[in-house]
Amino acid sequence: MKKTTNINISDAWYGRLLSLPGITFVFLLIVLPVLFLIVLSFLRYNFVTPVAFVGFKNYSNIFSDRLLTHALKTTGIYTFGVTGIALVFALTISYGLHRLGQRRFSTLFRTLAILPFAVPLVLSGLIWRWLLDPAIGVMNYLFIQITPFSEPINIFGNSTTALLGVILADAWIKIPFMTIFILAAMDGINQNLYEAAAIDGATTVTKFLHITLPLSRNGIIYGILITAMFSFRTIDAIWSMTRGGPGKATYHIGIYILDRMLSLMNLGQAAVIGIIVFVCISCFSTAMIAWMKRDS
Repeated sequence: MKKTTNINISDAWYGRLLSLPGITFVFLLIVLPVLFLIVLSFLRYNFVTPVAFVGFKNYSNIFSDRLLTHALKTTGIYTFGVTGIALVFALTISYGLHRLGQRRFSTLFRTLAILPFAVPLVLSGLIWRWLLDPAIGVMNYLFIQITPFSEPINIFGNSTTALLGVILADAWIKIPFMTIFILAAMDGINQNLYEAAAIDGATTVTKFLHITLPLSRNGIIYGILITAMFSFRTIDAIWSMTRGGPGKATYHIGIYILDRMLSLMNLGQAAVIGIIVFVCISCFSTAMIAWMKRDS
C-alpha cells in the first residue's frame, strides 16, 4: 500500500520552496547587476585600451571631478522640487476625491485624476517644451495676454527658470502616481471616525489635520519614497527638454552617467557614478522605511 505524504503549509521548507522563484527573480534582476556594476567599477573599460584592473583609480577620478558635486546638487534640488510639488497637489486631489466618495461621476473624476500617468515621461517633456516655448508656446501667449508684459519669457534660456521648467514637467507626471498611494490610504479610513468628529463639532480642517492626515501617513510616505527614487534616477523629462543645459543648469546625475558612458566611453567611471546613485537611493529609502516603522 502506497504511503501518502500530506503537505502542511505551515512547514518551513514549504515556505522556502514557494519563495524560491521570487528569490531567483530578485537575484537575476537586482543582485547580479549590482555585483557586475561593482566589479566593473574597478576595471579600466574604455574600448580603447585592453580591459585591466585599476583598483580605486576610477573612484578617485570621479570624486575629484567637480562635475560630480554639481550633478548631485542639481539632482537634489530637482528631486526635492518634483517630490514637493507632487505631494502638495496629490494631497489636494486625493482629499477632494476622498470627500467625493461614491457620488455620481466619482469614477470619472478618479480616472481623469490619474490619466496623466499614462503619458510617457519623454512625451511629457516634449509637451512641456512646446507649452513653454518663447515663440509658439501656449503658456507664453497666455502670459502676454493677462500681464502687462509684451515680451515672452525664454524659460529654457535662463539657468534658474530652466530647472524650474523641467521640475514642473516631471511633477505633472508624478502627481497622479502619488495620488494613487494617498487616495488608497484615505479610502481605508473608517468613516465612523468622521461621524464621531462631526458630532463633537469638528470642522473640515480639524478632521483633515487630526484624522485624514495621520491615518494616511503610510500612503504619503510610500508616495514620497517612490517619487523621490524615480526623480533621483530618471532623466526622461530633462533629456527631452534641455539635455542638461543651459550651461549644465539642469545637469542631472543620470546625464553625468551618460556622458561618461557614451561620450567618453569610460564604462568603469560610469559604473562608479551608478554605485553612488545606488548608495544614495538605498540610504534615503532605508531611512524613510525605518522612520515609518519606528513611529508606527
